[in-house]
Amino acid sequence: MTRARDISNVITDANFGGTLDVSGAFTSQGIDDNANATAITIDSDEDITITKQGTSTTDVRFENSSNSFGGNIKYDHNVGNMIFEVHNGERARFRSDGGICFNGDTDAVNALDDYEEGTATLSFSSSGSTFQYSYQIAFYTKIGRMVNLVCYMQLDGGGNSFSGNTVNITGLPFTSINNAGHQATSACRLRFVNLGTGFTYLMATVGSNTTSVSLLQCGDNVAPGTIGANQLSSSSGQVMFSLSYVSA
Repeated sequence: MTRARDISNVITDANFGGTLDVSGAFTSQGIDDNANATAITIDSDEDITITKQGTSTTDVRFENSSNSFGGNIKYDHNVGNMIFEVHNGERARFRSDGGICFNGDTDAVNALDDYEEGTATLSFSSSGSTFQYSYQIAFYTKIGRMVNLVCYMQLDGGGNSFSGNTVNITGLPFTSINNAGHQATSACRLRFVNLGTGFTYLMATVGSNTTSVSLLQCGDNVAPGTIGANQLSSSSGQVMFSLSYVSA
């Protein structure tokens, strides 16, 4: 009779049906198992669960034979962060409260928490005026709190009714930061816009806590001034600009 402890000496190929239970440590040429509790579970849907006893961290490490440089995927059970380490250093941290920190930074205020691309429908706004458009489009990319915007406004040449009241552009995709020091500004490309005496160019400005763009006519050594709706040509007034502003 062959005893169980000698089975490795007599079996070279084997097929097992049903369940194979091994108590104690298990070692093969490719696997060294020193776990003292269930660490890996594969369910009937072939989903894999890695379990760490206690409430510290679970690590999936990538090492070479000398362990000189390593990669690691770490889940922190205490706070719920997922951490990626490359070349023995932290490179990205996915925070449980949202956002991604980079290169060992753990401060929530520095976490990149949003990325979005889209379009927004902008409009001229002036009391007592109506506008018809050929174009009223803005393309934007939002990275974190920074919004990068490209805008093209063009009247269609009919159906416009203008007053002399100040005209602005409304409909920004995100409200700007509530800070009086925020003044995002860009020069505009114009066509069929009648600037006032002494003014030579138009600026688009996004101030504090707003979804509107102010239009200011400017010139050399003159104070900037607002522009009235009646300074836009009803035939085909055009205002184009690109700017970046900080969202709330």
